[in-house]
Amino acid sequence: MTRGLRYENFALNTLQLIELDENIQVRNGVIAILAEKVNCDQAKITGQSLVFADLGLNDLVIDSLIVSIKDRFGVMVLKRDFYTFRTVNDLISFVRDKYRSRP
Repeated sequence: MTRGLRYENFALNTLQLIELDENIQVRNGVIAILAEKVNCDQAKITGQSLVFADLGLNDLVIDSLIVSIKDRFGVMVLKRDFYTFRTVNDLISFVRDKYRSRP
């Protein structure tokens, strides 16, 4: 009985690790794109960074971000969606959720 329990725990942990890796890839990818587009060091962008106040996004940068996110993740972010994001974590969560729900 203990062996079965260990196997089930291992399987669950493997799935959790895959999900965690996916989360990290999306997070790092979104931050890399943001850093490139706003000409900033990635280390200065955190999940709590304010999208507009800290990063200074404008319409041209948002258009460029939309294209880069679509190219990298296959996820479409509408321009109006950007105006609902307060922090970088909001953007990351949006991209991650869309990325997971792709067909």
